[in-house]
Amino acid sequence: METVRRLMNEPAARVAFFEKQKLNIIMYTIAFAFVLFVYHIFSDGDFSFLLTLGSMVRMFGFVLLMIKFHHERTSSGISLKTLELYSLVFVSRLCSILFYEGYLPYDSSGDWLYQLVEVTSLLLCVAAIVYVLFFSETYVPSEDGKIISHELLLNRYA
Repeated sequence: METVRRLMNEPAARVAFFEKQKLNIIMYTIAFAFVLFVYHIFSDGDFSFLLTLGSMVRMFGFVLLMIKFHHERTSSGISLKTLELYSLVFVSRLCSILFYEGYLPYDSSGDWLYQLVEVTSLLLCVAAIVYVLFFSETYVPSEDGKIISHELLLNRYA
C-alpha cells in the first residue's frame, strides 16, 4: 500500500516505475489488442470463443516466459518438470484437435486459429525446455519440485 501511495504522490517514482515496466506494459497491450482483434474478426461472439481465449492467454504466458529468458538470462524459479508436463498436455490435446472436430470451438476461430495457437504454445514450451536444459547454467534440479519423477512417468505410461 505504501508503494502505491508513493507512486501516486511522487512523479519521479511514477516515471521510474513506468520506465522499468515499459516492456511489460507494451506486451500486455499487444496481447489485449490481439485478443480483441481475434474476437471481432474470427469469432462469432459465441460461448465457444472462451476455448480460443484460454488458449491465447496460455500462449501469451509462454511468450512472456521466453522474453524473461531472453532478458534475464536465467532460469531460476522455472520448473522443468512443469514444462515437460505442459508439453505432454499439448501433444495430447493436439492429437485430438488436429484429427477430430469434436473438441474444437464452434465459431470460426476453431477452423484454424485455435490449432495454430496450440501448436505455437507447444513450440514455445519445447523452446523453454531446450533453454533450461542446454543454455542455462542457473537451473538447479534439486530445487525443482519432487512431485513426479521421470521414472514414474515413463513406467506408468510406457
